[in-house]
Formats: sequence, C-alpha cells, structure tokens
Amino acid sequence: MTKVGTFRRKDRLRKTSQFRRVYDGGGFYRKEFLILRSARQHDGSTRIGISISSRDIPLASMRNRFKRIIREAYRNNKARLLAGYDIVMIVKGRPTGVISLGRIESLFIALCTKAKIIR
Repeated sequence: MTKVGTFRRKDRLRKTSQFRRVYDGGGFYRKEFLILRSARQHDGSTRIGISISSRDIPLASMRNRFKRIIREAYRNNKARLLAGYDIVMIVKGRPTGVISLGRIESLFIALCTKAKIIR
C-alpha cells in the first residue's frame, strides 16, 4: 500500500510517444513562465511529465531544482486532480524572482484550474 502523497513510477510520463500524444492532442495553458499541456487518456490514472529546455535554463542544477519543485507541487495536489489525464509541465523563458515551492504550487493550481482538471 502506498501513501496518497507519493510520486511513483506509474505517475510519470517517460516515453517520447507519451509526451508527443499530449503535445499533439492536448490543451495549452500558460501562466508566467509555466505552460501546462493536458490530454485525456483512458487508463484512469493521472500522470505528469516535465520538460525544461537547456536554452531557457542553462544550469543543470537549476533545471533539476525546477523538476523537483514541480514534482512536489504535483504530489501535494495529486488527490485533487481529476483522474484520467496526462499532464506535461513546460518551463519556458527565464523566470524572474525567487523560485519557491509556494510560487510554483500556486501557478500549478492556477493552470490546472484553467484546464479544468482539478476539483
């Protein structure tokens, strides 16, 4: 049995084909430097993938920090998300100001609300 707030392997988009399906058939929502793409899928679970370009964020340590924070925002709100969606979070452009869990989480919730995939 796993805890509600865990981030398991089955919660992730891992294959290029999975990302491509979301890019081709999903909705597009942007807020500040984050883009959310979402697409309905049929197995009933909600999965997330994260995409950060090295052009936008040149330091690997910063890209990894973004990934950790986005995964944590997803993990904290996983129970509120509607089942059956694939989500891709994209960091686009260079963010200004402090990057914190609170800021990313509020952007994540706002984007999910726009996409109508959160309760």
